[in-house]
Amino acid sequence: MMLTMNAFAIIGKRRGVGKTELGLRIVKYLKDRNIPVVVIKHTHKIDLDNKDSLKYFSIGADNVITVSSDFMLTMSKANFDVEYFSKGVDGVVVVEGFKASNLPKIIVARTLDDLSFSFNGNVIAVIVPEDLMGKAKETFPGSNVLPINDLYALNRLFEDIALKALISILPNVDCKVCGYPTCLNFAKSIIDGVNSIYKCIKYQGDVVVKVNKLKLNLGRFPQEILKNILIAYLKTLKGTPEKIDEVEIYIKNSN
Repeated sequence: MMLTMNAFAIIGKRRGVGKTELGLRIVKYLKDRNIPVVVIKHTHKIDLDNKDSLKYFSIGADNVITVSSDFMLTMSKANFDVEYFSKGVDGVVVVEGFKASNLPKIIVARTLDDLSFSFNGNVIAVIVPEDLMGKAKETFPGSNVLPINDLYALNRLFEDIALKALISILPNVDCKVCGYPTCLNFAKSIIDGVNSIYKCIKYQGDVVVKVNKLKLNLGRFPQEILKNILIAYLKTLKGTPEKIDEVEIYIKNSN
């Protein structure tokens, strides 16, 4: 069974090792394939230019949302659990920082000293200059150690991350609605750039109907009517589970 993950953290011992640069490259790789991405970046200080927002916090507001014509900024006083947040995201979560979290880690280092620091979580890969490859392999035995300027090797890493993330995001029911025999095949087609994740049944509403292999474009109201009628009928049949999560029906019309 393939290991899956929808979140990972890019970490380094200090600032300036290239965490953001690597994060940008990974996000671009994912977005070039139309894969949904959320980025979480740890910083020691957040500058809030909008003093009115701070006034709301000062009188006890739990959340303040600032909206412009181009952006929306959500601010909260609550403690942030990056692992808990990641589980609720329907997409790939690229985290920069958060060494203490248990998320899988990509380590970026530039010098020998950068290889020695404390963190939690399994190591996906270690990205270092060519002359540090040997020492990095000694420090992180069994880990995937890659040279920082090897574009081919990095793209292979990005591909592996994308595939594991897609398998985590997709429903893995092998329903074939997308036209592929398995969700894994569909995920590979997304990475190859020949398909969009939004072709998955997960993003097509609650009801998918095909007639002679042609998908009908049902609006929300027709979907609700058909779903309610079918579920109501199925509940009258002996052997139907009390909780219905998913229904598959195949009809061959011989008339």
